[in-house]
Amino acid sequence: MKETLELLKELTNIPAPSGNEMTLSKYIYHYMKTFAEEVDADNLGNVMACVTGRKPGAVRILLTAHQDEVSFIVRKIEPNGFIKIQRTGGIPEKNLLGLVVLLMTDKGICTGLIGTRSHHLTSQEERYQVVPMMDLYIDAGFTSAEEAAEAGVHVGTPVVYQRTFYVNGHRIFSNALDDRIGLASILQVGKRIASRKDEMDAEVWIGTSVQEEWSLRGIIPLTRMVEPDAVLCCDMYPATDTPDLKGIADLGLGNGPVISEYNFHGRGTLMGLIPDAALRDTALEAARQLGIAVQRGVLIGVLTDAAYVQTEGKGIATLDIAIPARYSHSAVESSDLRDLKEYMDLLERLIEIYPGRAAKNRRDLIVSSEETYEFA
Repeated sequence: MKETLELLKELTNIPAPSGNEMTLSKYIYHYMKTFAEEVDADNLGNVMACVTGRKPGAVRILLTAHQDEVSFIVRKIEPNGFIKIQRTGGIPEKNLLGLVVLLMTDKGICTGLIGTRSHHLTSQEERYQVVPMMDLYIDAGFTSAEEAAEAGVHVGTPVVYQRTFYVNGHRIFSNALDDRIGLASILQVGKRIASRKDEMDAEVWIGTSVQEEWSLRGIIPLTRMVEPDAVLCCDMYPATDTPDLKGIADLGLGNGPVISEYNFHGRGTLMGLIPDAALRDTALEAARQLGIAVQRGVLIGVLTDAAYVQTEGKGIATLDIAIPARYSHSAVESSDLRDLKEYMDLLERLIEIYPGRAAKNRRDLIVSSEETYEFA
């Protein structure tokens, strides 16, 4: 796990806001080159690799994880140097006051602070109010708009959370675990599979998508390039084991990987995923063989790349298989190293047994049915 942890630390340290993932895309491309013979990228910035080599006639499996993180973008610079922002992705304002952020300027990284009213000058009523996004500002120490411009800050400059990474016992705490933990997982699993590609019956691809947090559209050209038979969407899944989420669901850190039985955005975007039954059952069988406890998730408010993958081509068998994480989309998220280890083992075993399964998708379950019917 030491290698995986070091990789995860490196990945979380690279800022990659939606639409501005280029630095991370380059890193991933060259990392994939160390173990995969065929590596490519598309015009949107998605990066993909065939880790087993082409296997004509074999079932083609794609593991995906997204590169980007929730972020902000500069929308206005005030004459006095304060910087107004807009969010890129699902960020609740209640988490933001007083946070340190990084502005990705044309001249390098500039550190700033999301301003918050002094406690001494906050009325009793205001202490319980959330400041709207349009009223938030960044103080980066500039005294004028000209100073900000000289530092490379302009309208459109991306802004991300400060980089944070530490481990306490089994627990990881970091910015952007959504979805660098999924990204680290598929890179490590891809590396494992590449080292024993002759033992694999499947043709295995790994793909890293862009702009998931902004619109979930980056995955579409990636999927069209690979044309997979099955997709494993490797993301995080909100844990509900903190005091404020008691009663929502039974999903906790250290209790194993999560197989999503149902997710649905439910807030304007009428998308989600009910998993392919045959693929889900293969994941459950792989877990049984390894003696891994899995958690089943059903949540409203969750949306991943899988929602758009499943409707490509003639329809693709798709499964959200995830690592539980606390504090999603906040400046620091948390996961468990034991879940991460079991997650990677589960992905590898699932890929091993999937080609030998009699039913690999809903179509197989329909046309191979042995039920008899009587019709008038």
